Amino acid sequence: MEIRSNYINVPLLAELIERKSQLWARAFATPPDNMTLSDPECLQEEAHSIIESLRLIFRKRVEFIELTLLRVKCYPAAVSLLGPVFEAFLGTSAAMAHNGTTTSTGLTIYRSNDVETYGRLMLCYAKWKSLYWRWEEGAGDDEPEEWADIDAVALTQLPYDFPRAICPRDALLRRIFPYGVRSTIIGAGVAPADGKRNNATTR
Repeated sequence: MEIRSNYINVPLLAELIERKSQLWARAFATPPDNMTLSDPECLQEEAHSIIESLRLIFRKRVEFIELTLLRVKCYPAAVSLLGPVFEAFLGTSAAMAHNGTTTSTGLTIYRSNDVETYGRLMLCYAKWKSLYWRWEEGAGDDEPEEWADIDAVALTQLPYDFPRAICPRDALLRRIFPYGVRSTIIGAGVAPADGKRNNATTR
């Protein structure tokens, strides 16, 4: 019953986050360089409030937080709030957080070494990066500078390839992602600097 209600809550909460991002976009329509000192602090507080509320509602079931963030519709003006929201959930602070809970992978964000968890997180990092894509004319072909920071966190949290499929469902899920998609979405095909995989094995 709880799982069913969680799936019902996902689109509702995604819509709420969309509305919040629209309100913030209207309230802080000035470019980030022209924002006052208190504005970024307010954004960070709002972002952390959203993520903590999602954790409370879903009782720390992170898969439903991921599904909610993936359901949120993005548009250029929404980055002012959605960027900090993804940062609060997937960023450096989240990756370094220590809450006394031991995960099966030894990593903070990538908690379970399975195909479904890997796929959801891969899509979350990809969506986070997409927020900063420059759609305006004349933006050029250079990658947004935020991508490097996102890639750096993702490379520390995800194995270099999908975990091995152990059931038909896993095999079907893997087919959604082309071979080598991890290199395409994260790190532009560059392996971690030490040439090794991270602590999460792909057994």
